[in-house]
Parts: sequence; C-alpha cells; structure tokens
Amino acid sequence: MNIELLLWVIGTGLTLSAFAVKLGVALGLSKPSKSTIALVLFTYAFLFLIISLLAKPFLNLLMKVLLKGPYLHLLLSIGLILWGVYLLTRKNFQPQEEHSIKLSLPLLLPCPVCLFAMSFSVAVFLSATQLPPYLVGFGLGLAFTLFSLVFFFIVKIWAKEFKLATLGLTMIGVGAYLSLSFIVPEKIEEAKKIYKTFVSEELFFPPYALYILLILFLAFLFGFLFKPQRKIKREV
Repeated sequence: MNIELLLWVIGTGLTLSAFAVKLGVALGLSKPSKSTIALVLFTYAFLFLIISLLAKPFLNLLMKVLLKGPYLHLLLSIGLILWGVYLLTRKNFQPQEEHSIKLSLPLLLPCPVCLFAMSFSVAVFLSATQLPPYLVGFGLGLAFTLFSLVFFFIVKIWAKEFKLATLGLTMIGVGAYLSLSFIVPEKIEEAKKIYKTFVSEELFFPPYALYILLILFLAFLFGFLFKPQRKIKREV
C-alpha cells in the first residue's frame, strides 16, 4: 500500500467517523422516537450494502479515480469544511421534550459529501480485503451505525454540555487533513528524490569522514573527563 492510498484510508475513516458523530449528535439532540432511530440507522446501513454491491463491477475504475484524482480529495475536504462552518454558524438548539426531528433534519439526511465518502470507503475496503461485497457493506454499515449509537447515548447523557460548534470544528479539522493528504505524498516523494541525489553524488561526508568525526569526538570526551584538576587556594 503506497502512502497516498494509506492517507486516503485514514482520511476516509476519519470522514466516516465525523459523519457518524454528526448522525449520533442529531439523533441525540432531536429526541426522535425509537422507530425513527431504527429507521435512520437501518437506512445508512442499507446504503452501505447497496453501494458495496454496486461498487464491485466498477472497482478498478474507482481505485484509479481514488489514486489519481487529487481534485476529489479537495472536493471532499471542501464539503467537510463547509459542513463545519455551517455547524459553527448554526445556533445551538436544546434537546426538546417532543419529537423535534425537523430541527435536525439537515444533519440526519445523507448529504452528497457523506455518500461520496461512503462510496470510496467501500472501494478501499473491497480492494484491500478482497472480501465479498455484501460482507464489506454489512461490516461498514454495522460499524457506522454502532459508532452513531455511541454518540447518540453520549449526547443523551450530556446533552446540556454538548455544543454543535465542537462537531463543526471536528469536521473542519478532518477536511483540513484531507486537503493535506494529496499534498504530503508529493512532498515526501520530492524529499526522497533529494535524499537519493545527495547519496548518489556523495554530497554528504565521504565514508571515512564518519570515522574521523568519531575519533575527534572520543578525543574531546577523553580530554574533558580526564583533564587535570587545578586546585585553587583560598586566601584566608
């Protein structure tokens, strides 16, 4: 796995985590009925399954786009940053006693950015694990819903202390990471080329220079440790 794909895997995991947190927070703050919670979570899990089944025939194409489409990284990161800004500017609403599902509907619905992240996470796992599509879809859907449930219960317990701005900053941070994920590999490759140039052209010290430096260091250390101590007489 090359570094660009590795960064994409990490970035996709962080992105899905951010959207799972968003979903859990929205469910916790809106106080929906149990049937609504089950319906929302089932919808996301079912989406993962459908995407994984549809992605298998186009896996090679998706992986080519994944590895050679830096603008898609940028598009996803911009989407996350816009989501974060939206949450930062949105007034923090208090949990309602009634089922106030309309208040958090924009946070509950799967947006294009979320669907985009889901699609490429499925593509990455299908390529990396070679598991059957239905297992990948089921596994990712289960992980996503469980993570959402964790934050649902967290918000239900500490709802008064939770701020939407916290979630907004998190999504902006993940978006910034994705922006860097297609810049960093290129810089690392440039650094590798520079290092190879230095080594090939012996722009560093020649091989024997290391031994000379070691001898000089040992001589300095010996002189420092075993230098004669001068006794200073104090006048009374």
